[in-house]
Amino acid sequence: MALAVPSYYAIDRSLYIIQRDEELIKTIVNFGRQWWYEHIEAKIPPDGQGVPPLYVLKALDRRAQAQIRLPEEAVQWANDRIRLKQQVKALSLDIEGIDAKLIHALSDAEIGLLPDGRKVTYHRYEKTCFDSKQFKLDHPELVPDYMKRSDYRTLYIKKK
Repeated sequence: MALAVPSYYAIDRSLYIIQRDEELIKTIVNFGRQWWYEHIEAKIPPDGQGVPPLYVLKALDRRAQAQIRLPEEAVQWANDRIRLKQQVKALSLDIEGIDAKLIHALSDAEIGLLPDGRKVTYHRYEKTCFDSKQFKLDHPELVPDYMKRSDYRTLYIKKK
């Protein structure tokens, strides 16, 4: 039985009252125990029934500089990714052009009323942020005490 894992961003935060069900609890505990023995202790991965969510895959440890051969279908996945990234870039440029038309149509107003009743707004927002460049100039001796290291991975498809 494959369990559906919700997307990280689509978690339902509703509160439900559920009556305790001892039989269901036993079933869940037995399933978990069996899975633990068959996969964790035996070090046998479960059958590949679909791809895990991206946030799970991103959390997995990687062997530095380790290489493997990908399946033939990965060529199509790579091509699809490149094509979709190009479409996203083109769509982003289209959105910029439409934004320019809407802002131009607003003239000097912040709010425009569309004929269908919706509003287009272009408000000014302020935010306060930390000026790290100035901090480095004013207090260079303190900078190392306030440095925070983070790491991340980025997926690239490099040409031959």
